[in-house]
Amino acid sequence: MSAATTPITPAEARRLRRQVVRQKTGAEDFLRMALFFLIAAWLVVFMIWPLYRALVRSLYDKSGEHFVGLANYITYFSTPSAVVSLLHSLNIAFVSMVITVGLAFVYAYALTRTTIPGKKVLNTLAR
Repeated sequence: MSAATTPITPAEARRLRRQVVRQKTGAEDFLRMALFFLIAAWLVVFMIWPLYRALVRSLYDKSGEHFVGLANYITYFSTPSAVVSLLHSLNIAFVSMVITVGLAFVYAYALTRTTIPGKKVLNTLAR
């Protein structure tokens, strides 16, 4: 121990542990929370709600009046178009992955191995 520190008693240590530290909330905290709830509300309104409605609607017949459950899904997945859709999705995913990884490799190589102008700005954008 250094000369500047003094040991505390066990009773004082218990008292310090029991103290509740309360920080003052300011305008910055309010703004941060408001922004968080605005983003959450945007996600719910424009992404989650339409997905929910599409899922619920898929459980009804074409007219939307009679509940058919999973019958629409069984009908769709028993047709050959389901396999074609799956293959198209896998093809698009593979092609986009190859393009993205290729571009990312070129970008990373350019940032680490060259002395291109604006390297600091590009490095900042990459983070």
